[in-house]
Amino acid sequence: EFSWLRVDIVCPGPIATPIARNAASSAEGAKLLQNESEDNKMPVDRFTKLMLSGVKGPKQLFYETWISYQPVLFFTGAAQYVPTLAINLSKVVGPKRIKAFEAGKDVYKMSSWVTRDDVEK
Repeated sequence: EFSWLRVDIVCPGPIATPIARNAASSAEGAKLLQNESEDNKMPVDRFTKLMLSGVKGPKQLFYETWISYQPVLFFTGAAQYVPTLAINLSKVVGPKRIKAFEAGKDVYKMSSWVTRDDVEK
């Protein structure tokens, strides 16, 4: 009925904005987020270019656009296409990322939560 209408879903990963710090509801939350690095987050201008290129692409190809750096993009794809693998990985990785967050480390940087013991196993 509305052949001119197109709905696209853009699924962004971590973007380098202060939204998390601005949304912290307590002084303790703000303190935990103050060390959050933007190194592993996509710059806003890069994200905008990728988002617009996905939205303006051929209508038969794109209705969903995932935009992120690794490892976030891998986990997003795994959750979509092999959910059992993603659930099992989350059981291992999730607690480590929570500990890193509580320690004030950047959870988007693998070196913050992957230890030497993990690599040697």
